[in-house]
Amino acid sequence: MRYTSFVITNFKGIQHLKLDIDGNPASKVSILVGLNESGKTTIMEALSFFYENIRDTNEKHLTLHPSGIVDKHSLIPKNRKDNFSDKTEISAFIELDEQEIKSLQKVLKENGFQCSEISPQMMIEFEFGFEDSSFKERRNYWNSQIKGKEGKKRTQQELSPDHKAWSPAYAFIKKQIPPIIYYPNFLFEFPDSIYLEEFPEEGREQAFYRLLLQDILDSLNNKLNLKIHIIDRVNNATRPNRENLNSVLNKMGAQITKLVFSENLSVFRADTSNKSITVSYPEVDEKNNILYVELQLKDGEDSYYIRERSLGFRWFFTFLLFTQFRVQRYQGSKSLIFLFDEPASNLHQAAQQRLAGALEELTKSEVSVIYSTHSHHLINPKWLESTFIVRNTALEYEKDDIDNFQPTNIEVEKYRTFVSHHPNQHTYYQPILDVLEYRPSNLEAIEDVLMVEGKNDFYVLSYFQDIIIKSKKKISLLPGTGSGSLDTAIRLYYAWGRQFCILLDSDEEGKKQKKRYQDLFGNIVMNRVFVLEDADPDWAGYATEKIFTNDDALTIQKSVFPDKQKFNKKLFNLAIQENLARASVVTVSKTTVDRFNKLLSFLCKSLE
Repeated sequence: MRYTSFVITNFKGIQHLKLDIDGNPASKVSILVGLNESGKTTIMEALSFFYENIRDTNEKHLTLHPSGIVDKHSLIPKNRKDNFSDKTEISAFIELDEQEIKSLQKVLKENGFQCSEISPQMMIEFEFGFEDSSFKERRNYWNSQIKGKEGKKRTQQELSPDHKAWSPAYAFIKKQIPPIIYYPNFLFEFPDSIYLEEFPEEGREQAFYRLLLQDILDSLNNKLNLKIHIIDRVNNATRPNRENLNSVLNKMGAQITKLVFSENLSVFRADTSNKSITVSYPEVDEKNNILYVELQLKDGEDSYYIRERSLGFRWFFTFLLFTQFRVQRYQGSKSLIFLFDEPASNLHQAAQQRLAGALEELTKSEVSVIYSTHSHHLINPKWLESTFIVRNTALEYEKDDIDNFQPTNIEVEKYRTFVSHHPNQHTYYQPILDVLEYRPSNLEAIEDVLMVEGKNDFYVLSYFQDIIIKSKKKISLLPGTGSGSLDTAIRLYYAWGRQFCILLDSDEEGKKQKKRYQDLFGNIVMNRVFVLEDADPDWAGYATEKIFTNDDALTIQKSVFPDKQKFNKKLFNLAIQENLARASVVTVSKTTVDRFNKLLSFLCKSLE
């Protein structure tokens, strides 16, 4: 099961908003981009609050940070608190997979409803009614298209709320719905001690960390249990039990070490060969008479509590533990959504860039991520098609707030749509940089760059460079918005004293723009602006997609759109984007690979 969209009405500063995360191309990462006070946090609170209501409670072990909605009165929009006789609504649109549909059919049959048709698309809504600004009631709606017949009746009908199968069917859906786990930040202190059993004064934190230990055990894939394989062995401390327990603790420490210092995640750049995480032998807390363990960082001969390390280490340590191990949970859905509000916002840009890589690694499992940011370092170009611009229309960002008396109104707009509304941008990235009010500093390193006509060229070259060929020497790519749109980018890179080159199609328009750039910029673009046939004379008249063999172009298209038997340029480009976002390797011929190797080698030499 997966979420496809959310609709939010009258939730704090949101008047009405639809967040459509079922993008095309599909992506497991959605980004909410906007400045402070734009409303990003409010959107995340609404999504988290929806799932809390699915479970009917703030689950004790779900997260250290529930939505924060304790008093329903806080849902009322600020400008309507004087007399709000309306309702707050949060709706989620979901889609069932084939196995879930079969299981639902079984539930219906067991409750006297012979199902003939189930639409995989369903909607669940929570409505919170108010009268005179006082909360009155919560209502729950489930909208589905389930057709069949009751018992031996011949007449087909839709399943109605009055049928006895309705409640069991809805209970099944609620049980399957993916968890939404919200982390506003990772700046809380990791405890020195984690208690292995409940005690009355423990609070939410200890219950959460205890479940984290079980998640780590689950990740070892050996059906290990906290009580049976740790607590019971301590309480019956025979020599064999101590040996067995030490084996479990050592494996837990090794598993955490492997995760935290993984080369794939690579969030720690320094040499980590002499570092490890240890899980101590359980001891008894004399005050509470409860067993506890300690997690420590062993660095050479010295050991440290997690709280004794740097802010950056603590942030990444908790981030990795709370996400990667949560996915391993033995019981429950492995399909879930993490919400991260301004992750790593207080860390330096290199740490933010490494976090983007860790997020990509996280989504290789059945996990989706929605995160907010106002840092351009946390925006992977591969995810721009699933990026949303968040704006509070009450704020006129170019004016002082003292002039602003409009009620808060939070809106979202897909980046692709946002770009189309700003036709005068110089590169495909420019609107997002404008939203973030980005200006490079005098100390900021600016990479050498290959400028290409547009986003489709960017995605094709990125896909072959990063996924198919896995080039050791990477070219940084900057997409424009057409072959003639790169004038400003050329001036900027020349002023910055950085190397750049330009690649255009070998069609009539590409050749026309090549000559225009040469006439306009003269020696500045000498040996820097190319059309495809400059790399290979056989590519005269080619656009980028023509570098593929016809069979390979269709193969890539069918990897995402298997029912389409004829080549369609739009579908082909969407397929490239989706395969790039998923890091999915599509097998193509040696001819196509050799052509792209030749092109990338030519471009690398041109940037030297």
